[in-house]
Order: sequence, then C-alpha cells, then structure tokens
Amino acid sequence: MRGLACMEAGRRMAARAAGLSEAERLQLEEHLSGCRECAREAQLLDGLKRVVDDQPSQLDHGARERAIEAALVAGGGVEATAPTQRRLWTALAAAAALGLAFWAASGSQPDAPTRGAEQARAGEAEAAAEGVTKSRTLPADRVLRGELQHGDSVVARDAAAPAGVLLSSKDGAAVALGRARVELDAGTAFRWLPADDAVVLERGRVLCEVTPDAGARKFAVRTQRFAAVVLGTRFEVTEQAVVVHEGRVRVLAADGSVLRDQLRSGERYALAPPPSADRKTAATRSTQKTGKARTTQETHKSRAARARALLAEARVHLGRGEVAEAQHAIDRAMSHSPGRALRAEAGSLRADAHLVTGDRAAAVRAYLRVAERFSSMPAGENALFAAAHVEVRRGGKRGRALLKRYLERYPDGRFVKEARSRLKGLSATPKP
Repeated sequence: MRGLACMEAGRRMAARAAGLSEAERLQLEEHLSGCRECAREAQLLDGLKRVVDDQPSQLDHGARERAIEAALVAGGGVEATAPTQRRLWTALAAAAALGLAFWAASGSQPDAPTRGAEQARAGEAEAAAEGVTKSRTLPADRVLRGELQHGDSVVARDAAAPAGVLLSSKDGAAVALGRARVELDAGTAFRWLPADDAVVLERGRVLCEVTPDAGARKFAVRTQRFAAVVLGTRFEVTEQAVVVHEGRVRVLAADGSVLRDQLRSGERYALAPPPSADRKTAATRSTQKTGKARTTQETHKSRAARARALLAEARVHLGRGEVAEAQHAIDRAMSHSPGRALRAEAGSLRADAHLVTGDRAAAVRAYLRVAERFSSMPAGENALFAAAHVEVRRGGKRGRALLKRYLERYPDGRFVKEARSRLKGLSATPKP
C-alpha cells in the first residue's frame, strides 16, 4: 500500500498548478528525493499534463499519442514502440484514477472543471488503449508479463511461448497457456505440452487460473512424482505440494493412481518425505531437530520476504492501472501466510484497487475491514481515516459517523486535525 506520506505527496503534486506554500514545496521535494516511485510518477504526470493541456482538443488519437510519446521520450528516454504507446495511454488513465485515491485519502479534492477534464482525458486514454490492443494480433500461447529464457534465446512479452521445450523465468513472469493463465515464481522452469493441455513443472512454483470449459480436455500440471488435474479452478503447484485457492483438483501419482480424488478450495496436498533406511541415534535426531528449527525459521523469513515483494509488485500494477494483475499479486502474497503487518497491507491494497476501478462503496467496505481487524496498528488508523473521507466524498450518510469514530478511537491520532476540520465543514453545510 502507498503510505500516507506518498498520498500526501500525491495531493501536493495535484495542487501544484494552483500553487504551494514554500513549506509544502520543500516537503514535497524532500519526499520526492527519497521516494523513487513518487519521483517517477511526478515526472510522468508533469509530462502528460503539459502535453494534454497544450494540444488542441480536436487532435485525433494518433496525433495525441505521438505528441505524448515525444514528450516522454525527451524527458525520460522511453522507447518509441507500439506497446509503449499503449502503456502511456494506460498510465494517463491510471493517473486520473489514482488521483481520486490520493484526494479521497487526504481529504482534498480538485475543483469541478479540473475533475471533469481529467475524467474526459481518462476516457480518451482508455479508448485509445483499447483501440491499440484490439488492433494487434497476438498468439494464443504467449508471454503476458516479464520474459522467458529458452537456451540462449529470450521470449519477450507478447511473443509466442514455444511448445515442448524447457522454458525458465529468472525474475518471475505470467504466461497464457491454453485456457490457463500461469504465474511463474522467479527461478521456475517448465515445459508446455499443448496437445496434452499440460504444464510439466521442472522446478519452482506456478499459480494457475483455468477458464472453465465442460467440453474441453482437463488442464494439468505435472511434476516428477505427481500430477494436479483440474477443470476450471485456481491452484498453486510446487514440486512437493498442491494448494487449491478456488474450485477442485484431483491429485494423481506418476503411475496414474489417485492420491487425492478431490482437493477442495483452501485444502493442500503435500508429498510425504521419503522414508529413511537408517536408524538415527539420539544425538543425530537432536541435531536434526535443531537444524529443522533453524530451517523453519529461515523458511518463515523467506516466505515473508516473498510476500513483501509480491505486495510491492501489486503497488506497481496499481500505479499502472493494472487492477487484475495487482489482484493476482496480492493473492499470491497471501498464499505465503504472511504476518499481521503484511495482511493489513494486503487488505489496504485491495481497497486501493477498488478506488482505481471507481467502486468507492467497495473501497469503503474494504478499508473498514482493515480498520476493524487491525485497529491497534497504524494500518488500521490509516484505513479508518481513508474510509471516512471516501464515504464523505461519495455523499454517503456514514461519513460524519466515521469521522467521529476516528476521533473517538484515535484522540491523539495522526489525522485528528483533518478529521475535525472535515466535521466542521460538514456541520456548516446547509441540509437540503
């Protein structure tokens, strides 16, 4: 989740055109100097705003794309390609949407003419992005995100995923294979067998989401010792285990015998460790227990680090307006059973995703879940404050009540001054 400092920086970036005080300007510059993501966003928004404001409104989409691309190439060294054009338009649409999130969480909002203009530009951007996407012919089995390695060759984004050969992902990737979207952890290697509708997992971890089709062949992920066979579900496979997130999975042994007839949502199957041929001495067992405890501790740290990296990935996707990809990253982070702090962050990111899509009612509900479950943590305070302001902006009846709840729960909280100011403004508003 973006921290409150990032949200405040976003508000100040949006307010720069109207002018900032010297103190606000210095605070914004200090934040941008230490936050690479906000600094890049500021650069992108400045370039996009200049071009959109300067170009005549009668320009067609193609001309405006070229103008925007030229400005950002000059300012940031962006490569002039068709995918880049699509990403630029998507970034413009996402910038407008994320602006709503910033203003909602900070209590500020743009004036009506600015908001109307940004909504029009966001619609224009989405239409242009959709037009570029529809005009491209893409292979069915292809790389969706990241890149794959095949020997000395690189299979880039939108390129066809070759069948029957060993493919690997160094930094993680997403691939469309048959009816499935397959997310690959870093270091994963696999083969794709389209004739069998099967992924052969050599090492690593995959998260699969399969489109249901009753008349189709059953999609499968095979390892050396077992196979996970499904027909419309969402599940995760490693070389040692299967975890089902949605639907049902049948687990078969390498010889085709049934290990688990039905593995349902939330259930897990793991291979038993191979039996030991030697009888261990008491000293050896003690050493093993110590080593196992150390390994378990290291595993927890590794899983937490992986969850933290996936939530960072989700934030990047939200910054680009890629809500579905952000949700995938959040789900994968939660599959690592993170601690309370990361669970709170994941819940807040889900609320942010609703803001990006414009569903403020769902955003309020998601923020309130975080506020109730993690009330003793800073994330709970932040979430309750954000929920109150989103509710006020959407004209909901609970806005005043949520602001009062914030003041009662956090009398010395970080946003007491803003909450009181907002309540005072609501009290001064004449009732219809």
